[in-house]
Amino acid sequence: MIRRTLPVTALSLLLHTASAFADPPPPKVCVAVAGDPDEAVRASAETLSDAAAHREGFRAVADSDARAALRGESIAADSAYADLATARRTLRGEDRDATALDTVASRLGCGLVVTLSARPAGTLLRVYDPVAHTWPASRELGTVDGEALTTVLSPALAARANPSTRATPSATVASNSTNRAATAPAPTRSAWSRAWPWVVVGGVALAVVGAYFLADDASSSSQTRVTVVHPGAP
Repeated sequence: MIRRTLPVTALSLLLHTASAFADPPPPKVCVAVAGDPDEAVRASAETLSDAAAHREGFRAVADSDARAALRGESIAADSAYADLATARRTLRGEDRDATALDTVASRLGCGLVVTLSARPAGTLLRVYDPVAHTWPASRELGTVDGEALTTVLSPALAARANPSTRATPSATVASNSTNRAATAPAPTRSAWSRAWPWVVVGGVALAVVGAYFLADDASSSSQTRVTVVHPGAP
């Protein structure tokens, strides 16, 4: 009985090892409106949240009430997300927003927090990294759409992966030329780099199971029958 549980135990250990090498979940993008939450900026915030929910490599806040609180919409005083509404009201589209955004990130598990602020020529997007406590990307856009994930958020993730390019916590809004240089999308891992742990596990699993059955067959076929004949026995 003990020998027959060996392959199952070995396979469980192998699968656990492969899970350790699997890709981590994509970062959750939380979008908040700073300053006066007018309808145009609110709509832009929802557009960006919806794009993150449907774009590979990102996640979005799933709870509609939490998203509404971050957009500055009215919520009940006894709402479970009243603390998010309070934190949002302190946002000014400045570096000092980091304290309030740390609260938001801790509450919702945000990997990146984007603040949107109305500007005379459009909307200012500022990206805060609550892991590194930096502002790795900023961009003023005439129109906010799903492509902002590529032009603004992907460079922010690239900055996290390459610490030498990170902005300092007190960094101000980057110039347009710097922003254009940072629009290249973050490199993605190849399909093989994601699949190789499972290929290795499959090969080793087959070897374990094969060795088990070979050993079991060998033990069965190696039994020797001994017949004892006593002298004088009929």
